[in-house]
Amino acid sequence: MTRKHVAVDRDKEVFPETEAWSSQWLCTFSVLMFAIAFALSGQMFPRFVHSQCTSEKGMCTSFHRIIQAMSIPTVGDVQRQMPKPDQMKNVVKYKGPNSNQAVLKQAATNSELQKAVEAGDAEMMKAILRYGSVKRCVNVNAPLWPKRERMLHLAARKGFRDVCILLLEAKAEIDAEEICDGKHPIHEACKHGHYDVCELLLDRKAHIEEATFTGMRPLHWAASEGHADICDMLLDRKAVLYATSGDTREAIHHAAANGHADVIETLCRRGARPDVEAGGHRPLHLACLNGQCGHVAAVKALLDYGALSSLEDFGSNGTLRRCQGTDIEALVRRIGQLNLQVDEAEEMDDMGQHEEAREAYIEVLTSFDELGMIRSAESLRTSMPGACTCPFPLMKLDLVTQDGLACAQCVEEFCPAVSGDASTCSESACECQDPSWPRIDVGSERPCWQCVRPHVDMTLRSAGADETCLHIVEDADGMQLASSNSSSCTVFRFNGSSILAKAYNSCLWWADTWKLVPCASKSLKFAQRALPKEEADSQATCKADVCYAVDVNFYC
Repeated sequence: MTRKHVAVDRDKEVFPETEAWSSQWLCTFSVLMFAIAFALSGQMFPRFVHSQCTSEKGMCTSFHRIIQAMSIPTVGDVQRQMPKPDQMKNVVKYKGPNSNQAVLKQAATNSELQKAVEAGDAEMMKAILRYGSVKRCVNVNAPLWPKRERMLHLAARKGFRDVCILLLEAKAEIDAEEICDGKHPIHEACKHGHYDVCELLLDRKAHIEEATFTGMRPLHWAASEGHADICDMLLDRKAVLYATSGDTREAIHHAAANGHADVIETLCRRGARPDVEAGGHRPLHLACLNGQCGHVAAVKALLDYGALSSLEDFGSNGTLRRCQGTDIEALVRRIGQLNLQVDEAEEMDDMGQHEEAREAYIEVLTSFDELGMIRSAESLRTSMPGACTCPFPLMKLDLVTQDGLACAQCVEEFCPAVSGDASTCSESACECQDPSWPRIDVGSERPCWQCVRPHVDMTLRSAGADETCLHIVEDADGMQLASSNSSSCTVFRFNGSSILAKAYNSCLWWADTWKLVPCASKSLKFAQRALPKEEADSQATCKADVCYAVDVNFYC
C-alpha cells in the first residue's frame, strides 16, 4: 500500500468524529445565542441586562440593538394577531350608509333637521328625530357646510335652550369644534349673550376653559361682547379671571377695547387688575384708543377702580397722543385735580385745620358724585377723618351726641320700620335706623320690637285766600268738615299711613280745595292719594265713603 493510499484511508477514519464534533458545537452555540438574545431583550433579568448594557458602551450595546431589530413583528405576526372576519363587526364602531339611496335619505333628513334647528321649532325637531331614529337616517353630529360646525352650534348661537336640550338628548357632541376658528357651542352662547344656554351647557359638563384657535375662552367672548351677567356666572363657576388669549390679553382688556363699562366694573369687583399690561398696553390705553373718539364710560370705570393715568401720555410722543383735546383728556385731567385736592385735604387735617379739610373733602365728594364715580366717592367717605366702617355683617348706625357731634354705632340688625298699627316686628335685639323713631315692644308673650313712625299733629286749612281752618261738625249725617276761625281748629294726627281726627280717631275725606299744613314745622310735605276700596274696608278706623292716605316726604 502506498503512502497516498494510507493518507486517504486515515482521512476516512477521522471524518466521522469531526462531523459529530461540529454538530455538537453548532447546537451549543445556537442555544447560547438564544439565551443571550433572550436575556438582552429584557425577558430574563431585565435589571441586570440593562445595567450591563449601559455600563459597557461597546459590543453589548450594538448587539442589543441588533437583537431588538430582529424582534420587530413581521407581516405574518401582524396577520395572525388580527381579529377573525366574524369578529370585525365588534371592532368597527360606525359603518356608514352602504347605498346611494341611504346616503340621500340621511342627507335629506339632516337638512330638514337643520331647518328646524335654525327656526327654533322644537316640535318639528321631535318629529324628525323620531322619524330618523326609526329609519336610522339621522345624524345630529353631521358637519355642516362651510365651517363643519354642528347643529348644536346653531342652537347655541341663536339661544334656543329647548332645542339644545333635544340635541343633547340625541347624543350631540357638547364639545364639537368647527374648523374656521375652533369655536365650541359654549363659545357661541357666551359670545351672543344667551345666559340660559350657557348655564345649560356648563351643567352638561362643557369645558369652561376651552380655547379657540386664537386662544379666546368663554370668559373672553362674554367680556368682549359686553355680557356682564355671563361674566359673573362664569366666574361663579370657577373660570380663570387672569387667563390670557392668544394676544396675551385678559378679559378686562377685551372689555376695555370694546368700551363695555359694566363688564369692567364686574371684573374689577371680582378682582381683575385695572393696570395689567398686554403687549405694552394697559386697559386704559385700549379704552382710549379704540372707538371713534375713545370709550369715555370705560375710561371712567377704569379710573373709578384705581387705574393709573398720566397727562404725559397725551403729549406729542405719548401713547395717547391721538386723544389730545378730547373728552377723555379732560376727564383724566379733572380726576387728577380731584386726587390732588384729596392730598391737600389730608395735609390740612394733619395740620389741625379740620374744618377746612372737611370742606375740601365735601367738595371732592360732590365732584365724584357728579362724575358718577361711585366707588371713588364711597372710598373717600370711608377714609375721611371721623368716618368709620363696620365689619360684615354688622351695619352702621349714624347718631348724634348731646353736644351735636356726629358718631356711629355698629349694630347687628335694624328693627322693621312701620306706620300706624302694623304688626311687623323682630324678636331679636335691634335698633331703629332713624333715631327719631321710637322703638316699641309689641310682643305679648315674648319681646318683639318695631320702629314706629312718630305721629305728627297738624291742622287742616283751606286753600282759599281766607286761610280758614277746618273743624269737625257732628250732625245727623255723621261727622263733616266745616270752615272755622283759627280759635276752633280741630287737631288732626298723621300716623304714617292716614290722617285721623285726634279726638275721634276716625279717618276723614276732603275736597280738592283743601291743603295740608303741618302744625310745628315747614319741613313736612304731604301728597294725598285715595285708598282703594279693599284697603279702606280693611281699616277699622275708616268709616267714610272715601278714605285718603297721605305720603310724607322729609326734605330740607
